[in-house]
Amino acid sequence: IEKSGTYRVTWTHHPGECHPMKGEFRGPEDVATVHDGRVIASTGGLMMLVPNHEKFSKGSKLLLIDGTTYKEFKLQNLTGEFLPLGLGVKQIKPSLYLVFVVNRRSQGNRIEMFKWNPLEGAVMSRYDFVTTKQMGISGTTNDVTVVSEYQFYVTNDQNYGSVGAIAQIFGIPLCKVVFWDNGKAYDVAKGHVSPNGIAISPDGDLLWMAEPFQNQIHEFKVDPKSHKLVLQKTIDVHTAPDNIEVVSENELLVGCHPNIIQFAKHLSSPDLIRSPSQVLRLTRRTKQADWSIAQLFADDGKLISGSSVGVLGGKNKDILYVGSGIDKLVYCYLDGKKKT
Repeated sequence: IEKSGTYRVTWTHHPGECHPMKGEFRGPEDVATVHDGRVIASTGGLMMLVPNHEKFSKGSKLLLIDGTTYKEFKLQNLTGEFLPLGLGVKQIKPSLYLVFVVNRRSQGNRIEMFKWNPLEGAVMSRYDFVTTKQMGISGTTNDVTVVSEYQFYVTNDQNYGSVGAIAQIFGIPLCKVVFWDNGKAYDVAKGHVSPNGIAISPDGDLLWMAEPFQNQIHEFKVDPKSHKLVLQKTIDVHTAPDNIEVVSENELLVGCHPNIIQFAKHLSSPDLIRSPSQVLRLTRRTKQADWSIAQLFADDGKLISGSSVGVLGGKNKDILYVGSGIDKLVYCYLDGKKKT
């Protein structure tokens, strides 16, 4: 009960002037920053969990956000159901990004693998995909982080059936992290309750994974040859962490659910039941030092409900974007001033 946040009170604290982004989308569950300050967002992937979701959904899409406006990506070579959730973005060169997306399709999740040239605007092309069966996962996937063109880490957050649901509720560690290596899958972190957000450091040396039901973030050392994960430390964040944005190896932004039980209720009735939101900033001086935790953003649910991610964007990285599971996207000016 303590870790669920049932009795936790969230007081609204905004780092500057904040506004909801206008547009025909809902549920920007994951957001990632690119080199020029633009951000990519996945939307609509969790709407299938909402009763009568047709009433609330505004479609499932990927967005390219520039400042306070956006364009919907044209997704080439993508067919079938598309319910995007977690996403991973990696720059290979100025004219090439890899964008991997968890597709929570009803006939089995898979990782959709896209290539994007930022000079061409809101167009990206899928070049491959990997199914949960190929990855050896008998359940759902949540988030992905890119290593190379055919390599990634992915989190398995729940197993199928009543066993999976019971395990998540009672904290039974049946889930895992999988490393996909160009046709082969390896279980690299087993025995976790519900692995959620996952992110790798720019140099590939460290990896972080969030466990919301445990109120923890795990930091792993990545073996450069085998890509196996060795647990270095576990960070107690005293809230339910969701997606992780790596600013540097010594700075993380984490979207959180202060009251995860309230978030579950919010899923059942999005407009009537609101859920508090929170973004934490974790910093340290060196890799060996302990992490310091500060609250960058908090909201009682009125402005944004059920936050899932926080990233810094804008040309000077002075805009905080806060995404949510099934609600809206909010942007905040960190210096407190609206841009002109």
